[in-house]
Amino acid sequence: MNLLVSNLKEMLKLEERRGQLVNELETLTGKLNKLKNSLDLTTADFSGSTSAPAAPAKKAGRRPKSSSPRAGRAPRGETKERVLAELEKAGSEGASVKDLASKLGMRNTAIHAWFNTTGKKVSEIKKVGTARYALSSRSGATPKSAPTAAPKKAAKKAAKKAKAKKTPKAPKAPKTAKTAKAPRKVAVRGQLMSAILGALEKAGAQGMTVREISEKVGVPYKNVYIWFVTTGKKNNSIQRIAPATYRLQS
Repeated sequence: MNLLVSNLKEMLKLEERRGQLVNELETLTGKLNKLKNSLDLTTADFSGSTSAPAAPAKKAGRRPKSSSPRAGRAPRGETKERVLAELEKAGSEGASVKDLASKLGMRNTAIHAWFNTTGKKVSEIKKVGTARYALSSRSGATPKSAPTAAPKKAAKKAAKKAKAKKTPKAPKAPKTAKTAKAPRKVAVRGQLMSAILGALEKAGAQGMTVREISEKVGVPYKNVYIWFVTTGKKNNSIQRIAPATYRLQS
């Protein structure tokens, strides 16, 4: 149990650390992109001032610019709309970060960073697994059965009230006083022995059971039984002839 708790704590720490690293990586990626963009502009200005500009595509380490937007970078606000649209298509099962990155043409780290920053503020998004997210039910939305369920419930309640008015409750019968049980005879301490010996003497050779003696002398069965296994055991005139059955020796 302690090992399980320790592993869970370690996993939480690692998950938090991973989120921090993803945020730092995204920040560094943004700075690098800005520096690359400024470098592109500087090179273009410099090449434009020369008499024979070289083709950008032939320079070592340079890639020709593409008309499509840079992968992993989307206009501000557009990422949220695209992510929500994909999650809505995925339904209750949701979609993993890897699937979203593939469909949106973005990096996994960018999607991770978005969920850990902007995505946290979107109340409609919920985490349904490891690096997997889905849309929760929209606030204000009501199930299709709600319009019919409410009137039925109200009608049932009204019918119950009407029935209660028509059939008045019968008055409860007064509680009859409980007949007090007759107090059971309890032998005074010191008199129990004489009472038991007297009952055994009347019983003769066939003897009596502990229950019969209890009823005869008016003492609880438990008290009589305890007396036989303690004080009565020391009395040589008492003989046990069967389970919980005793008699006086002649």
